[in-house]
Amino acid sequence: MLRSVAAIASFALLVACAWNGAPYAAVQAHRTDEMRADIDGLNRVASLLDEVSTNYLAAADRAAEAGTADAMSRLAWCRAQQRAELQARITALGGAPGAGERASCPNAAASTRMIARAPVDSDAGVEIARRGESCVINEINATLAEYIAPETSELLRDIRSAVTSDARHWRS
Repeated sequence: MLRSVAAIASFALLVACAWNGAPYAAVQAHRTDEMRADIDGLNRVASLLDEVSTNYLAAADRAAEAGTADAMSRLAWCRAQQRAELQARITALGGAPGAGERASCPNAAASTRMIARAPVDSDAGVEIARRGESCVINEINATLAEYIAPETSELLRDIRSAVTSDARHWRS
């Protein structure tokens, strides 16, 4: 009799665990898809921040004026810091920074050509910054249009706000 009760209790426990596991698995699968979307979007934005940061450093090296060099160096440092923030979030989500799809911006490629042609004066610096910041803002907006976690969305909005603020400076 005692064995029968124990067998029934074990069976009931097994059924309960199996029944509760299905919704848990579905939640985990949804969370994994959400995290994958976050990681992909963050990697695209991070790759673009890397590209524009590299352009800003190159422009600073070829700057004809000290003020332009300082401004380009500052922008490069800011974008590198933002890229590091995104890479930390990617790692926290279990992803690999730099893996997956990379964003590409024709404006950034045009800036690379502009930097290579001649020394960068203040007008060219403004144009390089305008193009780079525009690309970053557009990529962040595209990523925010996807479904991403609230924490990721908040991080991207903060970065977009800083980039927008810098872009306003370059337009004035």
